[in-house]
Amino acid sequence: MKHPVASAAPSSRLHFGENYRARWRVLSRAAFCALALSAAGTWACGAPPAPPPVAPPAPPPEDTTVERIIQLVIDAPQLEPYYHAEEAPNRTPLYLVEGRSVHTGLHLQKFGRAVQVLSRDELSFQGRPYFDITQLIVQGDAAEVHFAYPVEGVTGQAWLRRSPGAGGTDWTLESMNVAEK
Repeated sequence: MKHPVASAAPSSRLHFGENYRARWRVLSRAAFCALALSAAGTWACGAPPAPPPVAPPAPPPEDTTVERIIQLVIDAPQLEPYYHAEEAPNRTPLYLVEGRSVHTGLHLQKFGRAVQVLSRDELSFQGRPYFDITQLIVQGDAAEVHFAYPVEGVTGQAWLRRSPGAGGTDWTLESMNVAEK
């Protein structure tokens, strides 16, 4: 008598050997992709994985905040002895160096005139004295400004704080260090 499994007609179901080969193909492809990823640093087959979420960069401070902060710095009494606007007419209007935080759209006043914003190259070409905001950092209710007034050999830092009144838009100059080179 023959064994019933051996005499059975071929079925649509995969035999162990065929199933094993199908699994091996799937696993082999996955292993190949993993090896290709580790070797090349990118996915060689299939879709790449989704990139990890990246926090958006902190937005730059609003122009009104920048305007208020810069206006307080250039109007600080500690800087008045260095401007010499009455003795040296070429120092009016005040010129600022265009940079990351300082751009032509700012509305600033000094010596009763609008402050002008130009690139460092233009200012050098024209031979104009200028005030340079080298760094402006705003974090929450605090701000720090680094500046230079090269024509007088002056550098300094200013620290400002936002007052809770007036909708949180009022800034005050807390302290300033000014040094002559």
